[in-house]
Amino acid sequence: MYQVGQVIFVVAQRKVIPVQIAEQLIRRTIDGESVEYRVIIDTGAKRLFDLSEIGSLHFESLQSVRDHMMDSATRAVNDLLQQAHEDASKRFGVFETNSATETPEDLRQSA
Repeated sequence: MYQVGQVIFVVAQRKVIPVQIAEQLIRRTIDGESVEYRVIIDTGAKRLFDLSEIGSLHFESLQSVRDHMMDSATRAVNDLLQQAHEDASKRFGVFETNSATETPEDLRQSA
């Protein structure tokens, strides 16, 4: 749970957006409890937005954002390389780099 006044970072629309928690809304019903947040995005006019409407990836620190983005980028690059390896193997029967022949297992281990 976030604290009112806390600044967090939202990853949305290929941007990292700093927002400040302005309200914490706790709703208790027969079915259970839910917590919602309203945040300030300083875009000139300070307006309140529902945190859930801005984006689904929220982080408490820029380091957490960096870690998430680096992990995502690494997975994407590894997926592209794995697909290229599989395509080369299917089309040409072998996959060579400048220094040695790599197998799919080699690519997985270096990831």
